Amino acid sequence: MKYLLLLLASLSLISLTSCKKDAPEVTDPFLGHWKSEAYTYQVVDATGKVTPGGQSSQLEQLDITATTITFTMTISGQEYVSQMAYTRVGEVLTLDRASQADSKSYVRLLTPDSFTLEQSLLSPTGNTIVKSAPFHR
Repeated sequence: MKYLLLLLASLSLISLTSCKKDAPEVTDPFLGHWKSEAYTYQVVDATGKVTPGGQSSQLEQLDITATTITFTMTISGQEYVSQMAYTRVGEVLTLDRASQADSKSYVRLLTPDSFTLEQSLLSPTGNTIVKSAPFHR
């Protein structure tokens, strides 16, 4: 009888631990298809003075996988597509593009349905142009 109770207790313990549910898979909300219809930009001079640059209505789309970003822009009816590798740590987005080594990109206010892509580029005049584009699904 003592062995039977020990066996039942062991089976109960095994059955309780084997029913543990797997942790849900975490999905990065940054991945997927995004679009933006407009962006704003401003100019920051070498002293840090900010001058509003304006805004533009331009269709931009991003298709983001775990390793690449495909940019699609439509300018005056002409579509431009480029794809590049990237890494992202927190808000900092590092794009693999040697032609714009002075640029910096940030993913701001990321939710499953929206984020703002902020990009800064050092111009030949020494000013920094900061572009801010809200993206949505």
